[in-house]
Amino acid sequence: MAEFRALAEYLDELAERSDPGNECVVTVGHEEVFRHRAGWADVESKKPITGGELYYMWSVSKVATCSAFMTLVERGEVSLDDPVAKYVPEFGAMRRISGGGTVPVKTEMTLFHLITMTSGLSYDSDFPALEKMKKDPGDPCRTVNVARAAASKILSFEPGQAWLYGLSHDIVAAVCEIVSGMRFSEFVKARIFDPLGMKDSTFHPISEEEKSRMATQYRFDPDRKIRIRTNNTNGFIFGDEYESGGAGLVSTASDCSLLAEALACGGECRGGGRILKKETVDDMRRNRLTPELITSKGFREFHYLKGYGYGLGVRTMINPHGIRDGYAVPGEFGWDGAAGAVLIADPVNKVSLFYVRHMLEGEQALEDLRKRMYEGLFGAGLIEKKEY
Repeated sequence: MAEFRALAEYLDELAERSDPGNECVVTVGHEEVFRHRAGWADVESKKPITGGELYYMWSVSKVATCSAFMTLVERGEVSLDDPVAKYVPEFGAMRRISGGGTVPVKTEMTLFHLITMTSGLSYDSDFPALEKMKKDPGDPCRTVNVARAAASKILSFEPGQAWLYGLSHDIVAAVCEIVSGMRFSEFVKARIFDPLGMKDSTFHPISEEEKSRMATQYRFDPDRKIRIRTNNTNGFIFGDEYESGGAGLVSTASDCSLLAEALACGGECRGGGRILKKETVDDMRRNRLTPELITSKGFREFHYLKGYGYGLGVRTMINPHGIRDGYAVPGEFGWDGAAGAVLIADPVNKVSLFYVRHMLEGEQALEDLRKRMYEGLFGAGLIEKKEY
């Protein structure tokens, strides 16, 4: 579609400038209105992107994890006010940093603290209990066992007092296992993947067949402006049976586009059925951070989130007037991944975008993708431009 020329050209430019290759899908309602692929699944062998490639989605995993978790909330199987220790008793005796030492926490960590990243858990994965597990050749680092080990971590602050990106959603995955009685990957498959028809998505450490379908993962060197081939691993998959709710999803552009589309349509699946009620999706995208937390160091480190707050596991647009490009809708939400994936869901207009590449430390594309997506949608008359 000619109206999306600027978006297609931008994707081509990324593939020339930095991305090894990329794929992007835009939907309105349950209709795909744009899809574009550029570059290579493997640069050295000039293997083109064809659409069936698997990628580590890294932190886009959090959107799938929190959506699955919210099915538990929606059905009354858990409450956001529940103490984490109700499910993982080891979290009943947490300590936090204080001056040069540690002190017991005064605030009991809840599921709300986990899903909103206000738990005080950092992304430091070098703590002794986990290191011991990883070094034990007989320990596969099962998801619940890693969560129990994570309870030995020293919190960075009292739960609820700040926002900090960390292992919180990995603990959410363990709670899903404990409550459902299912392996986390099977739980997400039953609650999210199967209803949406996401046939190429898993939280398992990948099989040999899946490895053969992986797009090669690269790392961008900004000083030399070159792509460096990696060994196609994910450091947050701690062991042979570990399923990281925060970073372990392996999927395709087509599958993750189905998730973005459903969230943009208020939880409704293509072809009927639901993964979540509209009210639950609205609850996910409601900002939960105070102005003080939004301006805190932890949140400000995500410099591209200008105009956003944070809901239940997702960034959420709260101040479109603070966005320099003018293309922002209150309540538009999603999240992004370390290798470049971007998920955007806009329930106001029932619009979604999913973009994926497989390159660590490349440029953050959220703002440019969002702007060019809306330009194309407005230009094609698919949605009406409004002032917010």
